[in-house]
Amino acid sequence: MPKATELYRNRIALVFDYDSTLAPSTFHTLLSHIGLDPDKFEDEQVQPRVDAGWDETLARYHALISHSQQSDNPVTEQMMTEVGQQMPIFDNVQAMFGKVHDWAHEVLPDVEVEFYMLTAGMAEIPAATPLAEHFDYIWAGACSFDENGEIDFVKRLITHADKTRYLNQLAKGLHKESGMQPENIHRDIDLESYYIPFDQMIYVGDGGSDMPAFSLMESEGGLAIGVVVADSIEEWRGYDDTHADRRVQNLAIADYSDGSELMQSLQHAVLSIAQKIALRQLGEDE
Repeated sequence: MPKATELYRNRIALVFDYDSTLAPSTFHTLLSHIGLDPDKFEDEQVQPRVDAGWDETLARYHALISHSQQSDNPVTEQMMTEVGQQMPIFDNVQAMFGKVHDWAHEVLPDVEVEFYMLTAGMAEIPAATPLAEHFDYIWAGACSFDENGEIDFVKRLITHADKTRYLNQLAKGLHKESGMQPENIHRDIDLESYYIPFDQMIYVGDGGSDMPAFSLMESEGGLAIGVVVADSIEEWRGYDDTHADRRVQNLAIADYSDGSELMQSLQHAVLSIAQKIALRQLGEDE
């Protein structure tokens, strides 16, 4: 008789935040492009809305749209594409994707390695960067544009808490069929039909906005790696609010060069999941 083993799929999913994880903030880069000081704009336009009860992500969009509609240089879809094409990304990120494939295939030559971007930032910008081609799916906020191509509303929001919804739908495979609508989180999918178990996922993010995702990874057996864009761990956004159930496996400076602590962390995470899959495959043998 076949042995009873844990659910596995012959794939590994790596889910990356974008802003301050793979590249600078999309919102701040766009503000700089249109001649605004990002810190001043946050203080004078965004924070008052937050203080008045706005969700921070909505506050940013509303402030940007209000400025655009009153400006002689409105924000357009073409402008956001140009920002993405010109936007700097962190050094050595481009080479990271191939290395992840190599690490996984050292253990299992036929394992599928999939990359997902999950960010509260604006999809139009990362989708225009050279990184976009490496991702199977890009899930991000999105804008609506009028007949002149000018930003006029918000088409999609991904708040911090929404990230867990996307991760749940990834696990169930609903991204393959349903467009990731919010109500699909409640669809009952038998565990045996899952697209990928949580413990074959790796989530990489930079701090406070990723806490719900870190918590989900912790509770469901996935791996989480925190990225720091700072000179010390203590400067990590959200560091003081990182409770025991939201801890990451490691916290490393955003350095994607060979041998860096971050790359070692990714390598250990990928190899551990590949080896777990190999072990579960053995358990399928009679």
